Amino acid sequence: MTGPSPTTAFSPAPVAPTTGDGWHRLAVGIADLVFETDRGGRLSRIEPDGALGHRQQAVQGLSAAQILLAPDQPVAAAMMQTRRPAPRQLVRCRDADGHTCRAMLSVTPFRDAAGVQQGNRGIMVLLPDAPAAQSASLTHARMLTQIGGCMRGALLPRRGIEPALRTLATTLGATFASLRNEPDFTESPEPNGAEAPLHHPNTILEQTGEAGQATPRITSESTRFRNEHAVLAEDPHGSLIIVRLRVRCAGTLELRLQRPERGVWDETVALVAFSALSVIATVLELDLVVTELLNDARFDVLTGALNERGFIEYVSRTLPRLDQRHLPATLMLVAVDGLGAFNEANGLDAGDLALRELIRILREIVRPADVLGRVGGDTVAIWLETADQFTVSERADQICRHGLPMMLDTAHRLNLSIGFSTRAPDSHEPLESMFERARLALRATKAAGGNRWKHGLEGH
Repeated sequence: MTGPSPTTAFSPAPVAPTTGDGWHRLAVGIADLVFETDRGGRLSRIEPDGALGHRQQAVQGLSAAQILLAPDQPVAAAMMQTRRPAPRQLVRCRDADGHTCRAMLSVTPFRDAAGVQQGNRGIMVLLPDAPAAQSASLTHARMLTQIGGCMRGALLPRRGIEPALRTLATTLGATFASLRNEPDFTESPEPNGAEAPLHHPNTILEQTGEAGQATPRITSESTRFRNEHAVLAEDPHGSLIIVRLRVRCAGTLELRLQRPERGVWDETVALVAFSALSVIATVLELDLVVTELLNDARFDVLTGALNERGFIEYVSRTLPRLDQRHLPATLMLVAVDGLGAFNEANGLDAGDLALRELIRILREIVRPADVLGRVGGDTVAIWLETADQFTVSERADQICRHGLPMMLDTAHRLNLSIGFSTRAPDSHEPLESMFERARLALRATKAAGGNRWKHGLEGH
């Protein structure tokens, strides 16, 4: 008994190259594109007809590698004329317009009844374009980081809105962006289920770019995406995204993005816009909360001294006792000359350091019982009980001569200006009047060039 010949035992079963076999019907059910080539790698069949925009009649007889694959893929191109099965190769395929995307390519030869290879059959399964998606995600992540930096880096969060909007508009390709505050807004983006009004009684907090003469309208026909926070609409005037978010203590924030083109934005962009609004809203909310806390506080966060409210409350409590004991008191206002220019030249951190250093120096010069409070951006108040005009004049002269030395990269010395007012025994002068006289004196010293002191009664 003779065994089978090697050719019979190990060669694949011959497959006739007929168009009536059912392999392609099965393949079309699991793949996005099915094709056949001849021995020269030229296309003889594509199913479904029109896959990736390729019409079978237009591409028949053309190179499969040149039609179906992106350039510079020698391994994938060689697969189109392979002599053995080549399964699951990651490639970049090309559609009829030249756009590329990722695909999984599998190719296997087919033979005639005599075992002679007649060509190849292959399938393509399209894959999500992960690198592009990752790139877009990274771009959006960087944008959100920049927006957060704009809001947190601004001296006041409100001032960070404009650069944040510019960053958002540039990244998403919007020609116009605006942020509005709607204190009384309670409805969804399309409150009546038909057409949402484009303008509400609200406050425009900030805007950038040009809105154009015509604004896209939100109708049931123009809406491409909607959820409880966002809506994307397109009409002949272009594309419009509106996202809204309710903010504690500030009503509802509305972000609008607009561009004249259609078909560019999708659900992802609308959700990214909502994420950007969430970052802006979070910073504004925190600022509102901090502002409320500071309004109730009695101490200055930066310097640790009393703030204006705490200072006035403390001093007001001492006045009846001073009147009962027939004692004088003096209010001194000390201001840093040129602090704004110093901030611009050296940064806000240097300005903050200067104010903390001023408090430290003043505490060393004044008596332990004297009370300090920060009552302005560059001004510190000192309450000196029992101190009369002559005692305080010596102290003011000492402060001006000392100045405010600062050591940054190089040595700096900031001058100080002082205005003060003395409350005579039994005068019962209210604190408001003392502040007014001290401020007038301080204003006079600054007008004279600073680096000096003046009593509030001088010149009267």
